[in-house]
Amino acid sequence: ETDVKTFWVSTDKQGIFKIRNNQVIKHFISSSIHQWPGNQMADISKDPSDENILWSGTLGSGLIRLNMQDDSFSVFTTEDHLPNNTIYSIVPDKQGSLWIATNNGITRFSYKTRNFLNFDIKDGLAGNEFNRFHHFRFPDGRIAFGGPDGFTIFNPALFKQDSFQTPVRLTGLLINNKPVEFAEGSSIL
Repeated sequence: ETDVKTFWVSTDKQGIFKIRNNQVIKHFISSSIHQWPGNQMADISKDPSDENILWSGTLGSGLIRLNMQDDSFSVFTTEDHLPNNTIYSIVPDKQGSLWIATNNGITRFSYKTRNFLNFDIKDGLAGNEFNRFHHFRFPDGRIAFGGPDGFTIFNPALFKQDSFQTPVRLTGLLINNKPVEFAEGSSIL
């Protein structure tokens, strides 16, 4: 008995092909009959915690989760809090999350919680736009994404979410560069 291998090939204009024994056995393409979300694929990655799941990034149609056993799929878009529907790179980390470089920053996606945590230049990225295929996962777990403004390199294992909200306090008010005095006990709305 020969070892049967299945290959998944993403294309830039023709969707995704499922190939077995050098034969196309399934073609995922957007047409009037198929509900596949888009034909311009940018990246493809196996799920870090489920070997039956394949993730595909599209140029304008969002993130696709494809079940390789039954060929079912679901789509995540900006309506699900993805920062942009154009996805250039997908890199799984060792903690089970996907790191996704988009046309509007980087996001960490956890399928278990279905949560996107978005980052942009305000969070220290080199830029908000990234390029196709400009990604690398170092042996120590660090991830690099590249774009027109340079590379952003980080270690997901050291990443801690800061949920502290700094309270805003008004300590003074200037109108035309002149301080405005308020009576004791006044409130400003």
